[in-house]
Amino acid sequence: MRFPRGGNEVLKKPKGNSLDSAGAAAKVALVAIMLMASAALMGVALQSSSGRVLGWFTLVPFFYLIRLLTPLRAWFAGAFWGLCLFFFGATAADAPFAPTLLNLLLLSTIPGIYAWAGALLTRSIGFSPLLLGLGWIGVELALQPLALYNGLLAGTQGHGLVVRTMGYLAGSVVVAFIVAYVNASLLEMVTHACVATGEARIASGFAGSEERFFPLELPAYLFQFLRPGQPRAPPL
Repeated sequence: MRFPRGGNEVLKKPKGNSLDSAGAAAKVALVAIMLMASAALMGVALQSSSGRVLGWFTLVPFFYLIRLLTPLRAWFAGAFWGLCLFFFGATAADAPFAPTLLNLLLLSTIPGIYAWAGALLTRSIGFSPLLLGLGWIGVELALQPLALYNGLLAGTQGHGLVVRTMGYLAGSVVVAFIVAYVNASLLEMVTHACVATGEARIASGFAGSEERFFPLELPAYLFQFLRPGQPRAPPL
């Protein structure tokens, strides 16, 4: 008796599944580490007067993920960032805000909404430090129940003369806008610098490819994710 062709074959899973799963897990872990580091630096800047400089770049990883992720994933990233900030702030010896349920709810929802809106805006018109800075004013107003002195971002700058003067003349939300704008602008400058460097290396690799048997230049697609944000179609 002959079995039909293929009747006794064992179905095999594609070998790429395990590699894809490992790659996805590594990406999630990297995102989590970036968000935890950003929140930890923010917590240090709020607690220590010597950490004022941290406030000027602590949001760079946060803005990078807004630029990179889809709106839904950016919402989860923002919520996770807020939870990390609550943990690092509320459990510190010199806690900048009380570990209450209201504060937990605020920090787990407001940054998530902001990240979702920022990612949606980036996919519509491109990455805009100005609009992201203006949008952060809404975050500061929504987080007022935290009872932070000078708010969140302005609070990272301590009680120096410049902050007191600017806060007196224009309000702490203006200081927060400037700090957020600087964070987003730093990301944009680093992005442009990395893209320019990568493209220059690729161009030199092509120019000298005749002199080398195995050119050791990185492929161009590795630099695509660093390109400045441009309007993109909605994700599938």
